Amino acid sequence: MGWAFIEGEDSENQEVYIVLKSADRIYNYDTMARERPDVTAHFDDLGLDLDYSGFMLLFPTRKIGSDDYTIGICIRKGDIEALVYTDRVITKSGDAVEAGRMAR
Repeated sequence: MGWAFIEGEDSENQEVYIVLKSADRIYNYDTMARERPDVTAHFDDLGLDLDYSGFMLLFPTRKIGSDDYTIGICIRKGDIEALVYTDRVITKSGDAVEAGRMAR
């Protein structure tokens, strides 16, 4: 669960995808939209409607290969597309999956 939006854009009609990227593989996952009026309230000074910036993802971890994956967030809205990689990682080893931050 999380939230994301394109700078300077309302979040209505945006699509959010999660990208898992390792040295050898890339997986893309659709997310389910969640209303987040708290995000609009938090960023009130921007004057944007960010109520639709929330998302949730459930993905089949058994279908990804064992590896370390950097987590990216891709947002599409009309002809605008934005992709940013976070400092969060998922490590898959056999059946075990751990989430954390990148080592600095």
